[in-house]
Amino acid sequence: MGNEEREGPKHQNANPSPIPVALHEEIIPRLLMAHRHKAGNIKKTEFENACKIVSITARNVEELSQMLLNGELSVCKSYLRILIEEGVSVEQIYLDLLQPTARKLGVCWENDSLDFATITLAVWHINQLMYYLSPEFLQNPIDLGKSKGRILLFPSLGSQHTLGLFMLAEFFRKSGWEVFADPALSEQDIFSTIEEQDFQIVGISIGSHDQKKSTKKLISDIRRMYGPALKIIIGGPLAFCENNLFRELKADGQAADAREAVLLANSLVRKKKKPVKS
Repeated sequence: MGNEEREGPKHQNANPSPIPVALHEEIIPRLLMAHRHKAGNIKKTEFENACKIVSITARNVEELSQMLLNGELSVCKSYLRILIEEGVSVEQIYLDLLQPTARKLGVCWENDSLDFATITLAVWHINQLMYYLSPEFLQNPIDLGKSKGRILLFPSLGSQHTLGLFMLAEFFRKSGWEVFADPALSEQDIFSTIEEQDFQIVGISIGSHDQKKSTKKLISDIRRMYGPALKIIIGGPLAFCENNLFRELKADGQAADAREAVLLANSLVRKKKKPVKS
């Protein structure tokens, strides 16, 4: 992912499919038919729980990916709205649709099947979709009581991936955490921020293998300066691929997605507050 010029898509069709037409002629009718089918077969007593069995499929990921690559943000929003009306939750859209779609686009970049400009625009549109859904996602907090704690979130030094960081911050806020998230912190900024705030958790998102060494050193420096009381968790694309990365980097744990990260942080804070037996 350097600065060298890259050729355009290697297998781009000369006549890309008209996504808006496909949306109205195939996708919307299919979803509506599915809705009617469910409504006709679910017992009245089970109707309120019907949304719990609605799931995102690989086909949804493929459809949204094509819409994003076609550059039709308004069509993407309409597509997500249809899914929500079908009973899919915003949390499902975040974790099971937007996140896998971003990974799919990342693979296209890695295998050189799509150019940098196309991928950048598509990822920017995913960010816009998250901003679009954010008020709806946060309107029903999981815990309205006392704050769970304060967490600092940032990507590994030199990283440019910010999509996962935004999603992570959303989940922590919804779960009752005070969140400080910044995608562009320098190493000096990180230590200054930790010094100024009373954080219980530091969360680092790691994007690639070449960020391992610097992240391990950063974690070691944080440990040396602030001791074991400040818990450190890791996530991001690399943590999704390597199950024991946290042991290698000497972190307290790792999570494959935002939901797991919240559960992990909650667990670490509970253990910290648990009284020691005499």
